Amino acid sequence: MKGQERFRVELGRLQDYCQEAIQIFGDEEDSINKIQEVCSNLRSFMGRLFAIAEELNEKSRKGVTYSEGEASESNTLFDCIKSFRRRNVYYDLLNFEEAVYELRRVVDESTDPHVIASAYNGLGHIYAIRKMYAPAIYYFNKVVEFYPGNSDGYFNLGAVYFNLGFYDEARYYFQQAIYHHTDDWEAYFHLGRTFEKLGELDTAVYYIQKAREIKYSQPAVVMVTR
Repeated sequence: MKGQERFRVELGRLQDYCQEAIQIFGDEEDSINKIQEVCSNLRSFMGRLFAIAEELNEKSRKGVTYSEGEASESNTLFDCIKSFRRRNVYYDLLNFEEAVYELRRVVDESTDPHVIASAYNGLGHIYAIRKMYAPAIYYFNKVVEFYPGNSDGYFNLGAVYFNLGFYDEARYYFQQAIYHHTDDWEAYFHLGRTFEKLGELDTAVYYIQKAREIKYSQPAVVMVTR
């Protein structure tokens, strides 16, 4: 089975687990063990999705030129994964200490800056969703340090500063996210929201409309919503 096909199969399974998780989290009668089982399955599938996407991207790392179709397919896969991670952040809400330990272990043991940046990004998310913004900012800055071309680090810094009410800082980081990924509709959307907070309504409307144009021009992929 080709990498693209395996990706879609795994993504379908992942979505099934997400729906199961949503139902379970809404039912207080279900056991904590069942919830943890679903969380474990979700983490496992996410790891497999990343592995498949890395395999698809191996040609570019070796300097092999993509065909236009292959490049589009590969970029779409990575965008889907990034979008999914933003929406579902981490399934470690019940295993905070374990998640932090595992991600720090990745940082200590890995020599790949892309992997280290991904681990730092995970740590930032874990703290951000608990509104522990100081460590979240620290870890998202580490993402940018280890992988300057990764728009996620900038996007997440923008989101943290937006939540803190520091809109000038949020604007800067959302703009950086767009600079590094010009088709990131979420960055355009949140930049528009930031300009709205700054009272620049015409600019806000421009970026929000731009976000809608990009979003609806991209290939349709069903993702679990925030």
